Amino acid sequence: MPRHHGKTGPDAPMLLLAVASFLVMVSAVSGLTQQITMFGPAVGDIIRFDPARIGVEASEVKSTVERQDRTVCTMDLSLIGHGGGSIILERFEPGAALPWHGHWAGPRTSGDAMDCGTSADLALSSINITFLSAGAGGYWAGDSRGTENSIQSGDRAWRRGS
Repeated sequence: MPRHHGKTGPDAPMLLLAVASFLVMVSAVSGLTQQITMFGPAVGDIIRFDPARIGVEASEVKSTVERQDRTVCTMDLSLIGHGGGSIILERFEPGAALPWHGHWAGPRTSGDAMDCGTSADLALSSINITFLSAGAGGYWAGDSRGTENSIQSGDRAWRRGS
């Protein structure tokens, strides 16, 4: 006859600890996702380059972006800052390599063959959005009265009236 020494199943307190740890991790990830959504841009926000509003200094900062047809072009922040223009964020696809889809309208984006043109549908990474919004001085969006409000980082709750 076989003899059983010790316990044959998992230790109940260890199992409970593992389940509790998993639930805490899921809750933390959910909270982080909500914070990113709250403080980042939202669909409908506009990254507006206004030469009269922004004191753009000569800069070598350029962001390579992808058109929705998969070709690439360059956003030269110094050139755009002096010439003006805007990108409206039209769509967000969580989990995609280029989650933001927006439309550029304005003068040239680059002084070379990598110019995006005066109008382009773009697929943008979160890093592209960060560089472009920093160069523009923040996000811009219309509120319920149709007036524009500046969205500087961290002001998302104010914009939404929270």
